[in-house]
Amino acid sequence: MSNQVKFSEIKEEVDNSINKILKKNFEEKEDIDSSEIQETTNKLNEEISKDLQGQFKGFKFIIHSNIFKKSGAFNLAAMCCYDPENDGTTNVKFENDNYNVFVAIFALVS
Repeated sequence: MSNQVKFSEIKEEVDNSINKILKKNFEEKEDIDSSEIQETTNKLNEEISKDLQGQFKGFKFIIHSNIFKKSGAFNLAAMCCYDPENDGTTNVKFENDNYNVFVAIFALVS
């Protein structure tokens, strides 16, 4: 019997961690200059990666994020399970008056 934690056991904690990061970075953000959007997205992914790797040992995380100026409907869905018993995915959405931010996390047991 393995002591490996399954992603389903930590999914809520992962979602909460990502929500805190998104709120901290985007709750008051009114505008992002188009020349800064790539750097903003990269910094977001790096912060999420460091946070998740620091909290959840035994997983490899793949992080995909999108930042969109609000203008209409958009949906993000993603899935990646090599071992459906232990691996998993989660999608987190944050929005303010100007932006929608979507983060997809793929967690694979290492």
